[in-house]
Amino acid sequence: RFEESLNIIVEQGHEIEKDGRVMVNVTKNNESYDIEITGNAVYVKEFDVYLEDK
Repeated sequence: RFEESLNIIVEQGHEIEKDGRVMVNVTKNNESYDIEITGNAVYVKEFDVYLEDK
């Protein structure tokens, strides 16, 4: 659980020699979240990320 913001760095692509790094910033905004994603990456697959509010 976080009160202000959560910063995550996601690295991928090492196996196919196309390194990518994406920075994700999650900020709580009343009853929802604001999400900012920056960086560069190679598309591999789509997936969902769930944040559990404890």
